[in-house]
Amino acid sequence: MQFGWAIWHHGSLFIEGEPHAVYDPSDGDRWIDCTPRRPPCREILFVPNDNASYDFDTTDMPDNVRVALTDDPSVSEALKLFSEKVALVNTVKGFDLPPDVSKKATELQLRAESLLLRALWPQPPTFTERRQKIGRNDPCPCGSGKKYKKCHGS
Repeated sequence: MQFGWAIWHHGSLFIEGEPHAVYDPSDGDRWIDCTPRRPPCREILFVPNDNASYDFDTTDMPDNVRVALTDDPSVSEALKLFSEKVALVNTVKGFDLPPDVSKKATELQLRAESLLLRALWPQPPTFTERRQKIGRNDPCPCGSGKKYKKCHGS
């Protein structure tokens, strides 16, 4: 078994390193990733770490290493929530989460995902906000090609 990191690139938002292991057939063949993924992926970026090990006597889940690729506060908050979820899950020994812990972990996951969606697709300004920022001689935002004052400006 070869320990290391599976590296995931999440668009322009963040990259993530996940503790991972692959099977090394020791005969020069390609390493084999035996971990099922949803959705399935054909390849992963795996970085070996010869100093890494796995504690088979614990049920604690190691937290991933996440690095924001943007200064967006929504991304920073989402990454904190992911780590909070791992810390929460690790408060329970074993694999069966009590309903209250499971519910809280799900809430943390959904809040983090919501923040990431907000960072990917910020809400467009409302009509009132757009109108306040448009100068009288600016092109009209409706796309007519006319000056704002001659089109939708009052």
